[in-house]
Amino acid sequence: MNITMIVSFVIVYEKFCEPLSARLGLFNHFPSLFDKVLSTLTRLSHVIFAVYIPRLIIKLRYLMIIIFFIFGIIGLIIVFYHPKLSPPKSRRYQFFQLTHPFERFEYQMRDQFLSYINEDKENVTNPLLIFIFGIEDTDLIHPFYPEDGKINQNKQNLIYNKNIDFYDPNILRWFDIFLKDLNRSDLFINVQQTYSQWLTIGQLLRGFVTSTKEKSLPLNDQEFFVPSTRNQTILAMERLFNLFKGSNKFQSANDMTRGNENYRIGFLPDSKTQEIRAFLFTVNMNVTFNSYAVQDVYYNKLQTYFQKRLEQLRLSEGPNGHVYKQVKHGWFVSPQFLFYDLMREVIRGTYTSLIFSMLFAFVVLLLTSGNVIITIYAMLTIVFIIADTVAIFVLCGWELNILETIIIIMSVGLSVDFTVHYGVAYIKADWKKNETYIKRSSKSLHLLNNNHKEKFEIDKTIIDNEHSNKKETLFQRIKKQHQYGNIQRFRRIKNSLIRVGSAVFIAGFTSFLAGLSMAPSKLTSFSQMGFFLMLIMFISWLFATWFFLPLLSFIGPIDKFGDIPLGKLCRCSKLSSSTVIQSVSINDNEENIHEEQSLKNEIN
Repeated sequence: MNITMIVSFVIVYEKFCEPLSARLGLFNHFPSLFDKVLSTLTRLSHVIFAVYIPRLIIKLRYLMIIIFFIFGIIGLIIVFYHPKLSPPKSRRYQFFQLTHPFERFEYQMRDQFLSYINEDKENVTNPLLIFIFGIEDTDLIHPFYPEDGKINQNKQNLIYNKNIDFYDPNILRWFDIFLKDLNRSDLFINVQQTYSQWLTIGQLLRGFVTSTKEKSLPLNDQEFFVPSTRNQTILAMERLFNLFKGSNKFQSANDMTRGNENYRIGFLPDSKTQEIRAFLFTVNMNVTFNSYAVQDVYYNKLQTYFQKRLEQLRLSEGPNGHVYKQVKHGWFVSPQFLFYDLMREVIRGTYTSLIFSMLFAFVVLLLTSGNVIITIYAMLTIVFIIADTVAIFVLCGWELNILETIIIIMSVGLSVDFTVHYGVAYIKADWKKNETYIKRSSKSLHLLNNNHKEKFEIDKTIIDNEHSNKKETLFQRIKKQHQYGNIQRFRRIKNSLIRVGSAVFIAGFTSFLAGLSMAPSKLTSFSQMGFFLMLIMFISWLFATWFFLPLLSFIGPIDKFGDIPLGKLCRCSKLSSSTVIQSVSINDNEENIHEEQSLKNEIN
């Protein structure tokens, strides 16, 4: 877009606008004014990004590092510890600002109507829970086109578990034990209604199995009747299904919205063979789902309870248990778990996307800068930028919904730009160029307090390394090495700010203005996106300029320390390039030797 549009604008300007302005004389009086304004802005930009900002970064580098490091740690604490980024407490989604009439009714007036209050209570109080056996919990519908019949017409809706045999008497006995155990648990209510229907089915099976000519079996209304053989179970089930088909009462029981007034046990026969392929029963959960935290705690308890029942069965039967192998694929579901499952996947997807985005940013930074140290410092800066941005969202009352998830994931990409520009400019800075001029301006930059003798002594200490190591301690040698490296670090910082400082600021400022134009919107998505753009641009520029650069001025890499030899690894280097590099290095060495000799003459 930029390439094509810029070329088009240039062509239109040269062919139409410029000849028209020359004929009419519209801009004859403006060139001098334009030149004055342009020169003033240029001088102002040079003073800010070449003098004052480098001076502040170098003089206050320790203070800047400590302040922004503390801010970054505070942001991490707010996001991950307290008050913490949490999922939405309500299922309502805010489309407009709270001052909009639609949202005023939804968030202020809706709870004043008794019908809505009762509806909300019914949806979250003692919701229905369904246990399913014989069907795999696999969704074969296309994830992006769930309602498209052409795409999903050749796909099977249900996957049956062929390992389970519902005509096995041992399976029926375990179902009876499992229902009794549910009735004794505090996690469920209304289990007795389900079990009473289960006992009714047992009595019907008893009647179908017992012949009028045979002696009647012992009757116990409190125990489920299990046929003694598989053949008897098959015969009794067939008669039971024939009874269901001919009964209007059973056919009308098709509403499963609540489960208190309807049948709570169901069998699913195969459409072709009429054999039982699935079995389900419903109970009510002893909980009120008024928040995501309550749902999460109850769901984990429910999953632990179900796994313990299966583990008890496995231990009682052994590792090769016949019943355990058949019922271990059972699962449970509830309509009220839809919102919980959505929010859980949103949370997991957010963290997963952040991890992959950070890894991708790490690889890109490593390849772009070609230096491991720069990449590590940049990743630390990016982590602090994201943490502080999200922390401000948390303090503003934002909850982790769909839009907020997208915004958080986008923050990784938007926070990389400024840091990587400064990092690459630091690595590519030609700090040896115009070294004599930089020495003369060292007093204005406070690099060495204009003490040329100190500079010469540091250089002499590095050159005569073997002689000085015998007289100085390890700490003194490290200190002198660091002071010598500071000269190069400070020049690289200034060079990087001169090259990209103004461009980085203008890029952040224009993006900030784009967010500012979206902020007044009445749509929540637009206003939140605008606030996010303004905040991420401001925090990214602050951390990149006042934390990343001071960090480089303190312990940034010098010379080729931390560089990755990408040319050698890829075997891309050529003989001609090596010759050029060698000649350049020789010229630089000669220039440095000449400048060092002149510096010695000045001191002497």
